[in-house]
Amino acid sequence: MPPASDTRRYRGRSSTCVYCFARKTHSYLDLDTGLDFDSQIVVKNNAPELLRRQLASPRWHGEHIAMGTNVDCYQRAEGRYRLMPGIIAALRDHANPFSILTKGTLILRDLDLIRQAAEVTEVGISVSVGFTDQELWRTVEPGTPAPERRLNIVRAFADHGIGCGVLMAPVLPFLSDHPDRLRATVRAIAASGATSVTPLVLHLRPGAREWYMAWLERHHPYLVRRYERLYAEGAYAPKWYQRQITRQVHELAREYGMGPRPSEPPRRIPPPESAPPEPAPTQLTLPGSSGRFPLPDWVKSRQNGFLRARIPGRCDEGRGVHGPKSSVLGGLTMKKRAAALSGAVAVLAGMVTAVPADANARSAAAPVAKLAWKKCATSDYPTLQCASLKVPLDHDNPQGRKITIALSRIPHTAKKYQGPLLVNPGGPGGSGITLAGFVASSLPKEVAAQYDVIGFDPRGVGAGKPALDCKPDYFSPVRPDSVPTTPKTEQANLNRVRAFAKACATKYRDVLPYIDTISAVKDMDAIREALGARQINYFGYSYGTYLGAVYGKLFPNRVRRAVLDSVVDPTGVWYDDNLRQDYAFNDRHRALMAWIAKNDKTYKLGTDPEKIEAKWYAMRSALAKKPADGKVGASELEDTFLPGGYYNGYWPFLADAFASYVNTKDDDPLVEAYENFGAVDAEGDNGYSVYAAVQCRDAPWPRDWGTWRDDNWEVYEKAPFMTWNNAWYNAPCAFWPTKSLTPVDVSNTALPPVLIFQATEDAATPYEGGVITHHLLRGSSLVVEEGGGNHGITLSGNACLDKHLGAYLSDGTVPRGGDGEADAVCEKQPDPKPLSDESASPSSRGSTLHGLLGFRG
Repeated sequence: MPPASDTRRYRGRSSTCVYCFARKTHSYLDLDTGLDFDSQIVVKNNAPELLRRQLASPRWHGEHIAMGTNVDCYQRAEGRYRLMPGIIAALRDHANPFSILTKGTLILRDLDLIRQAAEVTEVGISVSVGFTDQELWRTVEPGTPAPERRLNIVRAFADHGIGCGVLMAPVLPFLSDHPDRLRATVRAIAASGATSVTPLVLHLRPGAREWYMAWLERHHPYLVRRYERLYAEGAYAPKWYQRQITRQVHELAREYGMGPRPSEPPRRIPPPESAPPEPAPTQLTLPGSSGRFPLPDWVKSRQNGFLRARIPGRCDEGRGVHGPKSSVLGGLTMKKRAAALSGAVAVLAGMVTAVPADANARSAAAPVAKLAWKKCATSDYPTLQCASLKVPLDHDNPQGRKITIALSRIPHTAKKYQGPLLVNPGGPGGSGITLAGFVASSLPKEVAAQYDVIGFDPRGVGAGKPALDCKPDYFSPVRPDSVPTTPKTEQANLNRVRAFAKACATKYRDVLPYIDTISAVKDMDAIREALGARQINYFGYSYGTYLGAVYGKLFPNRVRRAVLDSVVDPTGVWYDDNLRQDYAFNDRHRALMAWIAKNDKTYKLGTDPEKIEAKWYAMRSALAKKPADGKVGASELEDTFLPGGYYNGYWPFLADAFASYVNTKDDDPLVEAYENFGAVDAEGDNGYSVYAAVQCRDAPWPRDWGTWRDDNWEVYEKAPFMTWNNAWYNAPCAFWPTKSLTPVDVSNTALPPVLIFQATEDAATPYEGGVITHHLLRGSSLVVEEGGGNHGITLSGNACLDKHLGAYLSDGTVPRGGDGEADAVCEKQPDPKPLSDESASPSSRGSTLHGLLGFRG
């Protein structure tokens, strides 16, 4: 047996195991990895005798023996064959160090033997508990001891003076990884007296992968696509995701008085003098990538210091699995995804986050003044009115300092009045003042006439006071190259983001603790009260969907109707969501390259999208050395093309600029495109300051820059288009002066039907966010734009989508009875035509809407 070897007594399970990675080993015995693994157990019934013989051999040097790292040695078959008492006795008699990992309560039968062994050698006991949620346990692990019973093993060993750790495995992505669930699990582990907790994210090796994904498709089909993306590169979740889970669990462990498992050398019997030296322990690493965008050498050398050994995971038992009918990992069309979703159960809807005590009742000591509306008409919106409202900076101190938020209104004109309709364009940091006029003029006239359409600038934004602007001209060109291929470039970017965070702290230290989503939501309720309304209707895009979902969580009885368009994944705010964006924007950028190839007659850049993409990166490299007109460098080029990921109506302009630069060396169109799409003005400076303040305050971010470096280089290798640009955009959060809050769990069973709109290829808020939110908000309806890649899809020219929106706002009608995750499916709008084509004209409403929504939110 090699060092740290695993002496296996059983192969197979006495009950089924949905994600057990040991399934593959059954094929070595000419058995299948499905039903045979679940029903046929191979027993080494002479294992104790063989072990004694091995331990007595002069070639054996007392290496540590690990048991249970592949198949549980205390599964139910052990009750019949009783192999472990003989094995433990042999290890005790030879004072050979060993460890046991199990989830079987049968280990308590051998507690005295283990205690005897612990008196003469190093003994490690660990129990596998991935989560404590009872509903999830019954769904994922039927047939296994309940998590509380497993934790009783820890208590029993502690009572006998034997320390017992917990392997928190597997952490199931999107099922058990919500911060609230991680906290509940770690808290229970700490309460059991565990000496340590070590998290391990689910891994899906061949054999187990097909079995688990088939189970997922049956029980949680809305998660299939998310798993396809998360495990696209193989059996393991991305390292950035693994690191994040490890970081969260270790922080919780410290909070509850535990730490990660200590690394202690096992107790060994001295080897004979003639014995060869013990080989050095082997460190296992993740497979290297063969992507087209390799890491710089200086990064590789640093990353070598962060390599971690893989610890074999645990597999959990289950019943009633009949095997995969077909592979589900190749990407599902909407029809297939919808068919898969019949009868789906959203386990995430059971999560509960404490709501602030004052959420459902405003303080009588701080009455809200009535609004004084004044005309602020524009040529486009001649009936627009404006007002301002003072609200507490700190809603927990209503008599304290006040701040001002700006409002706008298009008043209702019909006899039938359905109340106020609050609208928000996203961001965070987006102004909603003009959006009120756009929504009122874009809805069917008979529908808009029944509402007071209310726009507002969230705290810190636009016409409100104070309006944040931490560092004017922060985005002025030319900035350092976003891709830190040298330490000098990385340091230059770090200096910028640190300076921004410091400037915010200097100018707004007393305000920043209150620039967050929950405070903005309480402002919305103050608006409701100032309007004299018992309930509000709500219509939010992008980040505005999260704002609306949080309002619904804190004030469910005050929501009449709610529309969420292009939905933030509320389970990933905000660090995870931004990393996932990078992959989606890379796909969207490649969609632009494919569109240019399709229109080669106009752009003359070729018909091969990959070669066109190579030309784009060559243009980027050239601009890094010599910025166009002294203002469009590599980072500014990314800023310019990023809006194409939000709205394909910009593609013809971007393609013209690209073609002119490559084909004729004319950079004027590129400079013009930068000024139209990429340049940031004073309003943009304000929006970004609020964006940073909200995101950095809303949720935890890594404070160790090494984590950011590792995670973003990993993503960059697969998605180079905007990974580092996005990283630096959010990097001030690594150095932010305020502490972070805990994200709000928006799951809700108390809301009226909510109408959700989502495009399948949306990059800014990837499709999964809409599906997850649909399942978190019980009774909601999901309308999908199949194949659509725009961000913000209603009131943008798609008549099918707008029909559902109009019906809902008219009388509350929502589509029902779809085949699965989508209650209704609309075809996407046609892609734009080149500008030289007579038919080329992006939807005027679409262009107006996306101008109001802006980018990055």
